[in-house]
Amino acid sequence: FSGVDGDVELLTGLIGPRTPVEVQLASIERLAQLGAAAAPRAWLDQWPTATPAVRLAIIDALLGRGAWSRELLTAIDARFLRPSEIDAARRQLLVRSSDTAVRAAAARTFAEETSGDRREILARYAGAVTTPGDRGRGREVFARNCASCHRLDNVGHAIGPDLAPLAHKLPEALLAAILDPNQAVDPRYLNYLAITEDGRQFSGMLTGETATSMTLVAQDNKQQVLLRTAVTELASSGRSLMPEGLEQQIDVPAMADLLAYLAAVAQPPKSFAGNQPALVTADATGKYVLAAAQCEIRGPQLIFEPEFGNLGYWSAPDDSALWTVQIDSAGAYDVMLDYACHNDSAGTSYCLETPAGPLRGEGEGPGGWSDYRTQRIGSVQLPAGTRKWGLRADGPINGAMLDLRAIQLVPKAP
Repeated sequence: FSGVDGDVELLTGLIGPRTPVEVQLASIERLAQLGAAAAPRAWLDQWPTATPAVRLAIIDALLGRGAWSRELLTAIDARFLRPSEIDAARRQLLVRSSDTAVRAAAARTFAEETSGDRREILARYAGAVTTPGDRGRGREVFARNCASCHRLDNVGHAIGPDLAPLAHKLPEALLAAILDPNQAVDPRYLNYLAITEDGRQFSGMLTGETATSMTLVAQDNKQQVLLRTAVTELASSGRSLMPEGLEQQIDVPAMADLLAYLAAVAQPPKSFAGNQPALVTADATGKYVLAAAQCEIRGPQLIFEPEFGNLGYWSAPDDSALWTVQIDSAGAYDVMLDYACHNDSAGTSYCLETPAGPLRGEGEGPGGWSDYRTQRIGSVQLPAGTRKWGLRADGPINGAMLDLRAIQLVPKAP
């Protein structure tokens, strides 16, 4: 081979399930450096057989150029890839691209991620969020339906994500993850199908790769180590190992029990002087102030700084804050953030999970960590009642997300 076209053909031939993952990643990086027009099509042709590490490398390479990002979105629209195969952080890069054509295409592509059937099921199960459940019955529901892939409270198999750090999430978010597991799939938990030379088929989550072998793990922790030279086909379904259709085994009352059990076994919040989780109620003006001193603090890095009355060192993906808020009267509210963000950390995206759905934004300067500002991030229509609110990072963190003093809910004028 000679020239760029020859390099593309040679390097593309190195991408496949029989090639060590390190060689595949190096070939993708070199193809990206060459900038050949044929590279995106070559990568996408290899997508069905690509393992998680290779898929992430392909997506990152496609995100490196506007024209290539458009090819990626075209492939998603053609259902060659599923929208759920693009994680939240990389979706954000597309919907906020500096290329106006990419931004517009991404907005259309990711506008409807939940299938109609799943949306109807989520609506039907909405009552499970507000119905008090029984923790004991919920543990039995977990053992019957979830323990084949999740381990919690010394029950089950640790194949899927550890639920203990996740169990403090808003019940709406947990419900969506249970009933619509393919809405946004972590590449680590995709289901793969491997076919070997002797015609046998193996499916499961790809948990390990070496230069000569790969390991698939199925439900109930059934493991299969396959030699690369023995694998003739390897393809991902683009879907989670966790199946859709749990509503066929778990009715609404049982789902309420399961959510109650998950909440009961959540890791306890961290303890800091000056921070005392408490119910947030309205002040004399009808405003709600979700102060840093009143939230539950979770995650490895996030702390409460009593001298500033804020949440600081928000630098780990698992850091989160959770408030319990009692809304006295249904109505519309403006949501304001009282925070500081250093210029060097500006741009980190956050997600505020509310009873009315998520609000997203990003920390902005100008200034330093002592320069606080109050910024409106959106409006919500809230029902009366006591519900949870949560704030977390929504993608990679640039140093630290922000220092937060409070979230304010300000009633909108009629």
